[in-house]
Amino acid sequence: MGKWFDFMKSNDARKAGFRIAPKIGRDRTPGWHKEGDGIIVLSDAPPQPSIGLRGFACLVAAFLVFKASVIVWLGPETFQAALGELEGGALFDRLAALIMAPDLVSQALAGQIIVFLG
Repeated sequence: MGKWFDFMKSNDARKAGFRIAPKIGRDRTPGWHKEGDGIIVLSDAPPQPSIGLRGFACLVAAFLVFKASVIVWLGPETFQAALGELEGGALFDRLAALIMAPDLVSQALAGQIIVFLG
């Protein structure tokens, strides 16, 4: 083996701040690994999703709070009338009406907002 490879396997490399990462697939960290034929291959970490599960859950919760606040601000009758207009529109309008349709969670949140605001 070469001096560099022996150095990287030693504890001196870890003390110097180098880190040996296993092959991609077992670990998602970039690093290098030694192939079976002795070639050292640098590997990069696979791309991470830009939003995780926690971020997606926060996004959905924020949207439900937004929808509930719109229901409170417009009132249920005006909100249903606006949805009726959207349902008669183009494809994008119908999609917006489907997304903004009141569900159990947004209606419950709207009731809690009304109670909170008094």
